[in-house]
Amino acid sequence: SVVPISSDQFISAAKRPKYSLLSSSKLKSIFSVELPEWSESLEAVFKSISS
Repeated sequence: SVVPISSDQFISAAKRPKYSLLSSSKLKSIFSVELPEWSESLEAVFKSISS
């Protein structure tokens, strides 16, 4: 079973910020590729699963 824990209870070897985002600005400027919003991608996955 899955037991919920707080982030303070999760032991990780690497130090990470509590809230961080992945910037895609370099991807856009170098390759002219723009990533869709995560919610749009999630919706596309649900549509592909249900069809």
